[in-house]
Amino acid sequence: MKLGNRIRWLRKQTGMSGREVGEAVGASRTWCYSVEHGARPRADLASRLAALFGVRIEWLVDGVGDWPRKDRLLAKMEENRT
Repeated sequence: MKLGNRIRWLRKQTGMSGREVGEAVGASRTWCYSVEHGARPRADLASRLAALFGVRIEWLVDGVGDWPRKDRLLAKMEENRT
């Protein structure tokens, strides 16, 4: 699975819009759409994205390792909101 598909999956699992994800990592509103459709994110934004969702950067960028569990993703999102 490609990077963009993993990002889309994370976004949908957590109920976030592309705009919300872009804003959360300090990028433009359309950034998430671009990455989901094949653009390669800068390293600092990929790192922020991994932190936002609480996933390993290796999994996010290269697909290495186990898929994150939905309950852990939602717990991380709740933690980020407080």
